[in-house]
Amino acid sequence: MKVVLIAVLFGIATASAIAQPGNSMGCMGGGRNFTTGYGPGNTLMSKEEWVLFQQKMRGSSTYEECKSIQAENHQLMEERAKKLGKTLPSLHTNVCDCMKARGLFKQ
Repeated sequence: MKVVLIAVLFGIATASAIAQPGNSMGCMGGGRNFTTGYGPGNTLMSKEEWVLFQQKMRGSSTYEECKSIQAENHQLMEERAKKLGKTLPSLHTNVCDCMKARGLFKQ
């Protein structure tokens, strides 16, 4: 429990430090920051699931597809957290919005 809390707090602190003026919407890593392992559900995924999620997100070609992948994954992580008696924190940075702001989707 302490490890999860520490990981979440570290992720929030890191996001706050990186979300500086000029960094579009607090986006980190050029708009595709799902490689650092900082996300509300990453501690509830196996390494294989995390890699698959990363691949799906990187492979999304439209904003709507990205949001759908993100929502599906978030729902799954909420269910897992609930089974463990935990509350999944909300997203601090929306990767899909960052990708859209960077022009990474087909129009």
